[in-house]
Amino acid sequence: MKNKLASSRLLFMAILICLIHIGCNAQPSGKPQEVSVSVSGIDYDDASFTLLREKLKSNRNVSDLKESYNNGSAAITFTYTNTAINLWDQMPSSVKQLFKVTSIDDQHIILSGKNSSSAAPSTTANNYSTSKDDDCKTCYYNLCKYDETKTFQGVLYKGINWDQGTYYYNCDNGVVTRKIITTNAAGVITSITTDTLIMSNVPAGTSWEVTQSDDGTSYSGYTLIAKNLSVNVNNKQYNDVIIVNIRQYNHYVNTGSSINYYYARGVGLIASDQLDYKKDPMQVYQSNLKAEAIAKSLPGQIDPRIVGVWKWGPPNDINTIYKFNSDGTFNYYTGSNPTTGQDMYKNSKNFWRLNGNTLEVYYSGMNIKAEYGLQKTTDAATGKPALNIQFRGTEYRTYVELDSK
Repeated sequence: MKNKLASSRLLFMAILICLIHIGCNAQPSGKPQEVSVSVSGIDYDDASFTLLREKLKSNRNVSDLKESYNNGSAAITFTYTNTAINLWDQMPSSVKQLFKVTSIDDQHIILSGKNSSSAAPSTTANNYSTSKDDDCKTCYYNLCKYDETKTFQGVLYKGINWDQGTYYYNCDNGVVTRKIITTNAAGVITSITTDTLIMSNVPAGTSWEVTQSDDGTSYSGYTLIAKNLSVNVNNKQYNDVIIVNIRQYNHYVNTGSSINYYYARGVGLIASDQLDYKKDPMQVYQSNLKAEAIAKSLPGQIDPRIVGVWKWGPPNDINTIYKFNSDGTFNYYTGSNPTTGQDMYKNSKNFWRLNGNTLEVYYSGMNIKAEYGLQKTTDAATGKPALNIQFRGTEYRTYVELDSK
């Protein structure tokens, strides 16, 4: 009896010690909260950004993850059971070394990319190629640099090493196809998936690889929205640009996405726009064309001196932000910065012009023109350039330059 009692005590102590050690090493948990990760200075298909997304998606304490990308800046928001600082501390060093942390607090992580996948060669390849072949000159997808080649039924594909594996691409007559090879633990190929990323040799409005339920509650497919465009991105002009939309949704669970990708011939992806997935992307594009025609009727000019990001708001309170773009469009946000704030008119294009001391705007989604007084000034507290913009009646708000352009 004494031996059994002694054994029980030893077992109890062993379990207690084990629990103590587990408790000491376990990640602390807390109340779930919304966390945002913002990354600037990266391409959408940047390998380091892809790795960051995959690590976040595989984290069991991360849920409701959403992504957006625009002009070299990406934003990921999600629910996390601890602080953003704790999340970054838990991130593998292989991920952290790819980024520079510019700001971090309990709910926000702001990063900048150290390298771009379009500029940095893969370290796993032995036959890395930088040859300027025909694909590099004529293709809308960036195939100037690739890691290997592989033949599928006599057709040559170029392999690019991503962190999630090697994908193979073929560009022929304006059509870009991609093959993804899946293998098991023994290295045996279990499947080869082929999809068409770009079709530039078809009329605008053509859709492909469409899957749709009979009742219309789910949809997935590509659409060539427009072709033969000239587009200005970050003050750089690109000619022979196409727009490809990728749209998918499921109305049963009220989720989906719709993104326009801008590809320049001989360059690759130059920009992207996120749309309302509930709206037909061709109708959105046609509506934007009409809005641009109306915007041209505004008598003012695009003044490069106010192009940039301007913020109003007291500390620790809700801010409003104007982002005047160089193409004459603007975004209006609420929140601490454009990356993590809420875009109040994200589902429509809105235009601005400056006519003397009058800011002319056109809200295309509401088909409304408006005018506001605007005065260029200097913020007394910071010494930065500022804009006094009419809010309502005689009330003006001082928007301080945020991006230090």
